[in-house]
Amino acid sequence: MGLLTEKDDGEKSLSDLTSYYCMIKNIDYFETLLLGDYNIEFGEGLALWSSYGGMKSSYINSVGKSGRNIIAKRGNEENKFFRGIAFSSNIWKLRVSGYYSRNKFDAVVNNSSGLITSFAETGYHRTSAEIKNADSGEEIFIGGRADFAIDSLLNLGLLVYNSKFIPALKLDNAGPAVGQFRMSSLSYKLFFGYYTLSGEIARYGGGFSFISSVSGFIGNAAGFIFSLRSYQNGSSSPHSFPLAENYGRADNEFGFYSAFSYKASFGRFIIYHDRYSPKEFSDLKTMLYNGNETSLGFESKISREIDCGIRLRIETKENHSGNIQNAEERSIFGFVTDLSYNLSREIKLKSWLSYSNYAETNTHENGFAVYQDIRYSGKRFFISARATVFQSSSYLCRIYEYENDIPGLANRASLSGQGVKFYFITAYKFRPILTISLKYWMMFNNKSVSGTVDTGDISLNENKKLSLQFEILL
Repeated sequence: MGLLTEKDDGEKSLSDLTSYYCMIKNIDYFETLLLGDYNIEFGEGLALWSSYGGMKSSYINSVGKSGRNIIAKRGNEENKFFRGIAFSSNIWKLRVSGYYSRNKFDAVVNNSSGLITSFAETGYHRTSAEIKNADSGEEIFIGGRADFAIDSLLNLGLLVYNSKFIPALKLDNAGPAVGQFRMSSLSYKLFFGYYTLSGEIARYGGGFSFISSVSGFIGNAAGFIFSLRSYQNGSSSPHSFPLAENYGRADNEFGFYSAFSYKASFGRFIIYHDRYSPKEFSDLKTMLYNGNETSLGFESKISREIDCGIRLRIETKENHSGNIQNAEERSIFGFVTDLSYNLSREIKLKSWLSYSNYAETNTHENGFAVYQDIRYSGKRFFISARATVFQSSSYLCRIYEYENDIPGLANRASLSGQGVKFYFITAYKFRPILTISLKYWMMFNNKSVSGTVDTGDISLNENKKLSLQFEILL
């Protein structure tokens, strides 16, 4: 059982977000029974996944996903989740699951057409424009799945669901309005000793999207993965989060991804390469790229107390937006390095530095970010704090960092402009059933706000956020 409340700086309500769930495990015929807020993970994320998905990585397990089915919502994501009931039950080698949700979300609704033109995903309700978008859309979701497993040999999953949006979605100016979103999907995993064949095939409308991967290990030192993906134009579900160049969107993309790792006595070498392109160029108002991305990395355990790592990333893109014939080439170079030090079993320090350089015709931008972490983990008490300094000349050379959330969660934050960010997270477990978690986050950023925004008396260059969660285990 869990209860989460959150307030952002500038919001009038002390509980602008209130999220809750009650989950029962292994009772009568139910493996899981959940009432309240939840997420669903299935297959490789083509049809359904939680709010946070993995990124491209040479770590073999980070690309081939293992969906956890029904997940109680514990983070402060304010939009992309389900609210209702979900269950799963085991019958022989078959697990059957069902879902029903009716939930409101923030959206931008066109005044003349009355249709939703975009999702408002910031979660902020400070200005008159942001308050107007609050709970402007509603989704009615119903679905079911069946999973079949033969231990150490085969896993199969079949998913069918229907989402009804009120008002209808009109996210693409050139496409039709979408009031109903029906999707079916098949996931699979076949195990052959040290090797695994996995993937997902999803059907939406009249077309198919798929991702298929082969991964394995060679001895105790080397690992590899090869992954082929093909996503049809206009097929991305609001709840999907697969491997993709356009972070989390399974839409109009064809790509081939390969990764290798090798563990030597003095450290681990990691490399990946991804080649991607649009499947079609029908919509010139959308950013369409041909591109190559390569990453090289090395990580080592210098001693029992010290770990270090460095990763280089090189990416080239041909931007076809608005003009198929005349592509404009862009290049991105970046590196990340980190150093972790264990002061004791309970106390850990981590230093992190990231740099990014963006270049195209007549444009050169660069940015960097550095942070310092300190973490204490006791038997009943946990506290973690981070201070980040960042500077980037534009959004084009933004820096990404993984940011810890309330215990057990993380999110991916982008940093641009110039500023300082600080947060701390603490949790205390009142034995045996109650855990209280709190996160306080603030950022000072002198980045100018582009566009016309009704801010009132609120400074958008100073953001603060407070999250409080109660979790009860019976």
